[in-house]
Amino acid sequence: MFILRDLLRPLQAHFSDTDLGQERAALLAYTLPTVIVPFTSFMTTNLLRLLVT
Repeated sequence: MFILRDLLRPLQAHFSDTDLGQERAALLAYTLPTVIVPFTSFMTTNLLRLLVT
């Protein structure tokens, strides 16, 4: 997980410093690991349904 954290920080730095930009950076930190390293198929399935909707 340390590798993932090291990859996320530079990606999050590309978001703006506004409140919306910081919110999007935080959402990236939660969403990307859910897609890359699915802890359960249930979480991934719900995320995919949300993205499709």
